[in-house]
Amino acid sequence: MEQTAVPTKTNTPSLGKLNRGGTMSILVFALLLGVVGLLLIYSDSQKNPDEQVNQNDNSISNNLPVSTESFSEVSDELTEVNGSYLSLTMPSNWGIVEYPIETDPGVGELSGDVYGGLTAFNIYDQDNKLIFSLGGVLEETENKCFEIYQFSDTDQNYIDAKVNEAKDLGIAEPEVIMLDDFTEFNLLGDNVRRVGYTLYFDTDNGESFNPACGMDSLLRSYEGLSFAVDEVNSDKYRPVIHDAALENVLIPLDSALNSLVINQ
Repeated sequence: MEQTAVPTKTNTPSLGKLNRGGTMSILVFALLLGVVGLLLIYSDSQKNPDEQVNQNDNSISNNLPVSTESFSEVSDELTEVNGSYLSLTMPSNWGIVEYPIETDPGVGELSGDVYGGLTAFNIYDQDNKLIFSLGGVLEETENKCFEIYQFSDTDQNYIDAKVNEAKDLGIAEPEVIMLDDFTEFNLLGDNVRRVGYTLYFDTDNGESFNPACGMDSLLRSYEGLSFAVDEVNSDKYRPVIHDAALENVLIPLDSALNSLVINQ
């Protein structure tokens, strides 16, 4: 079966903070020169800084800023790519990297740890830019909704229930953020809508689209995917569309993610 060539990446992620929902440790793997992979624990913001937020009407639009950056074209030719854990159909000039690391790569403070299972999955575009990652998450904090997302077809009873949950927990009433102008697809069994670079996951899978909030809006579990670090097991992953993805990449990426399947 055909395997897309692995692009070389030299950038190393750094540590950060997760605001609004507490700090969570996320296992992300970056490809380094001369090294198979590097496990990093990082945190990220619950709200993507590239989301276009209108503070007057609490809404988020799918309209992205027009990029002045030159870019190469996405190939019209599609190819089926079969990894060890995941398979998909994507443009022939894109690439994937899987991190099924089973032993410590011997880098820095990670020496001595033993890994198993799929710890991360990355998609790179025609310019070798990281545009999507599915990173394993080892730890998470309690699930509290500080923001609730609402589409035009979101059930008002769902919104009211989340507001009442916040009252019962004794936390501030969540801010309701209106969403529109989206693209919709399936991601590993989840009904997903993309607004800009942000993914929203349906909790209903019925006639209404009720977007998950809190940690459920960040972390997902997929039957058949899990990993372990030493003796700690997890089936939590965080799917992220990175803002390096230019406008000409996003629609083909939607299609590629819609085709993503877990190998049996």
